[in-house]
Amino acid sequence: MYENDIKITGPMKTKITNDWLAEFPGYKKENPVCFCKRVGPLLITIGYEVRYSTDIRMGCSLFNLANPLDFTCGNLYTIPKSRRYSLTWEQHEKGLYKEAVGELKELFPIPLEGPITLTQVFEGYKKYVANNHSFSDRHFKDSALVAAWARRPDKAQEYLDWGYEAYQEAKIYKPIPIEEWHRNMQARIANPEALRKTVEEQIEHHKLGKIPYQELIID
Repeated sequence: MYENDIKITGPMKTKITNDWLAEFPGYKKENPVCFCKRVGPLLITIGYEVRYSTDIRMGCSLFNLANPLDFTCGNLYTIPKSRRYSLTWEQHEKGLYKEAVGELKELFPIPLEGPITLTQVFEGYKKYVANNHSFSDRHFKDSALVAAWARRPDKAQEYLDWGYEAYQEAKIYKPIPIEEWHRNMQARIANPEALRKTVEEQIEHHKLGKIPYQELIID
């Protein structure tokens, strides 16, 4: 920490969070530094971390509750690309966080506010995979699982076909053979009721029952 840097305290974090929440009224605080909403089977999280006790670094991500984990895993992770990625307390107080909010809304591949359609979810995953070099196999599964959860087998198959091809081409670690991965996914999208049960279990497991909920538009 430099001599003139201001250390961010607990009360400052409370103000930072409240300022951000005012920019995203459809979200609710989940913990002191992040806030969320659910859209269909998706959990969208916006939050920040404090680095070196002085730098506020913000970002947003999405977690598919139909693709279960014991912890909420941030997919489609997005941060502001400009200097506004990291703000000091003084910069926050000057209102520069509002510029970062605007940049996040522009950059996140799925709308952070307003109606969200199934097609937008799929296109968001495609855009993210095309523009990023770091991802996991969940990025190739999620849109098909969301479509299956929505009881749209035609879309689920279309999205899985894309995911299968893109996953084959992706230069990432593949823990199981690609054909086995594909067979497993075919079985999962064929059982939407099991996916819906998984989402319910994940909501309970992660204690998300009081998080604001928004219907996913099935287009």
